[in-house]
Amino acid sequence: LESTRHAHYLRRQTLHRLVWAAPVTEIAERFGLSDVALSNACRRAVIPLPGRGFWAKVNAGQQMFSKPLPPAPAGLPEFIRITGTQPPPADTALAA
Repeated sequence: LESTRHAHYLRRQTLHRLVWAAPVTEIAERFGLSDVALSNACRRAVIPLPGRGFWAKVNAGQQMFSKPLPPAPAGLPEFIRITGTQPPPADTALAA
């Protein structure tokens, strides 16, 4: 069984927007990796994630706000590399 890995390169701002727009499990599925791997990538890039119960509150109609993206630490590359089993989208909208 051979698995093909695809590299995705995202700006911190893009990844921050994604993880606050939908649950990490859904975003991870789009890239073909685990939610833990995506959470770890966010932690390494100093990208805050929604806390437990955030999406349940949103689904219940509560108005919730994202945590702002802190400044990038010195030495952090502009693009965050995520490796998953899904190929990058053809429209490359996620890389913008």
